Amino acid sequence: MIPMEHFSYEYIILAWALVTAAAISLFMVDDLFVDLCALLFNLKAKPITSTLRQKIEKAPEKRIAVLVANWREHEVLSRMISGNIRSINYHNYSFFIGVYPNDPLTWEAASQLEKQFSNVHVIVNPIIGPTTKGQMLNEMMQKINSLSTIPYEIFVMHDSEDLIHSYSFKLFNYFSDQFSFMQVPVFSLPTPWNHWTAGVYADEFAESHLKEMLVRDFLGGGVPSAGVGTAMTRQLIQVISNVQDGQFLRSDCLTEDYVLGLTAHQLKFKASFLNYYLEENNQRDYIATREYFPDEFHSSVRQKTRWATGIAFQGQAVLKWQGTLAAKYFLWRDRRSFLNAILVTSSIFLIPLFILGLRSPYFDILSHSDAFIYLGAINLASMMWRLFQRGRFMYSIYGIKLLPGIPIRWIVGNLINTAAAFKAFQNFRHHVKSGEQMKWVKTTHRIPENFGTEFPIQHNQTQPRQKNYNQEAIS
Repeated sequence: MIPMEHFSYEYIILAWALVTAAAISLFMVDDLFVDLCALLFNLKAKPITSTLRQKIEKAPEKRIAVLVANWREHEVLSRMISGNIRSINYHNYSFFIGVYPNDPLTWEAASQLEKQFSNVHVIVNPIIGPTTKGQMLNEMMQKINSLSTIPYEIFVMHDSEDLIHSYSFKLFNYFSDQFSFMQVPVFSLPTPWNHWTAGVYADEFAESHLKEMLVRDFLGGGVPSAGVGTAMTRQLIQVISNVQDGQFLRSDCLTEDYVLGLTAHQLKFKASFLNYYLEENNQRDYIATREYFPDEFHSSVRQKTRWATGIAFQGQAVLKWQGTLAAKYFLWRDRRSFLNAILVTSSIFLIPLFILGLRSPYFDILSHSDAFIYLGAINLASMMWRLFQRGRFMYSIYGIKLLPGIPIRWIVGNLINTAAAFKAFQNFRHHVKSGEQMKWVKTTHRIPENFGTEFPIQHNQTQPRQKNYNQEAIS
């Protein structure tokens, strides 16, 4: 006869397994809802037709200010600015480079660029760095508004590793008559197939910015800023600054860009996720910002810890649960990362127990549970669907070469996101208890060595000159 404690132990395991499997199934249904919305409403990237292109080209160019905040970016800043100036298909714009007084190498690089290009200006933060990116950008915005005799009409945020699409400013300029807040997609520059960590970003951004963001925009869930490729009108900046005591960004939040987009939504400003592409030689050239993301596991965890802290924890404290039902739904999706981490961790322990139960009577309650097996089958089928969905969007951007590695990158991505979610929870809890100000966590940036050297400096180009990086560096 089996002792009662053995029964207790087994049924605790079964209850744990059923709760985990059921929760995963609910999360899968959540994801499936977004898939079905995209399919039913035919939400996808739009082509720049010849008619639309004529309208975009004829639109008078508004004055654009491009804000680039920096902390120890001297290794990439010069190539980023000079490369983009060589390729941007727009005339009426200026770069504003924010630097700290205790970052002399970046300050020197920025000063050299200011001497070289008439549309590059350096702004020195009066506070010793690093502070937060929000504080730096707020300081830059105040200086721009105080020093500019002719006001800028559109403000664009970018980072020092960004490859700005040559046509994106044209797009912002045209659609700024309809929208006060605009975001173009952000895609990872392709990396070799066996760079699993960097490949995770390619997977995630492809699916998010070719599907999730379109559904979110369509349903009225608000368009969060990605921090780069974000454009705002002067009116929006003024209203948000008035609401937030003169700051258009929350300097106390690690994801000030995310909060910015949803604050604009709460203030009833019109926003749009501008997902368009140019078609040339039967290839889609998405009008998107491209960049390299971290290629090392610990660097990725550090970056995603900042994202999770700002979005899931600080975002909840700042944005609450305000807005329409659609807005609240997507806030839930943004904030479920910690619950995802718990479920992934739980699954990591349960899967070996299930396999062990196939060979040992001490854990066979899982293999003998019809409910657990049915839920497991549903979750397995759902995971296959998720991998198919991810592959569909990856193929659209990078072609076939990166598709075989998707299952491996799925596992790596879950491990990174789980570690980041737990660390974010720990960091936020420490922040609440101690009251310490969270600081800018720098990610090491890189940029293609030959970026911008393909073209001579020319300010009067009439056709997009952005090099197509989609298929490079995959082999």
